[in-house]
Amino acid sequence: MTELQQALAVELATTDLDDDNITEPELLVSVCLGLVKIDRTSAIIRLVHFTAQDYFVRTRSKLFPEAQENSYSLSELPHA
Repeated sequence: MTELQQALAVELATTDLDDDNITEPELLVSVCLGLVKIDRTSAIIRLVHFTAQDYFVRTRSKLFPEAQENSYSLSELPHA
């Protein structure tokens, strides 16, 4: 969770972390419209179901054509 909060706190065209931009975990879950939940034991944000993961894997290039490759693939994301 912390890594996601920090990644989202960096503004475009900068590499500096802005502590004022740290998003509360509950807001992150809310804006994801029920697709994710927080595993409180591990502090990991997870997709709520494997079908959500499957959908994003299948439609990634169509939905996010400008997205850069991450250090891991969507198929490796945890789900509940």
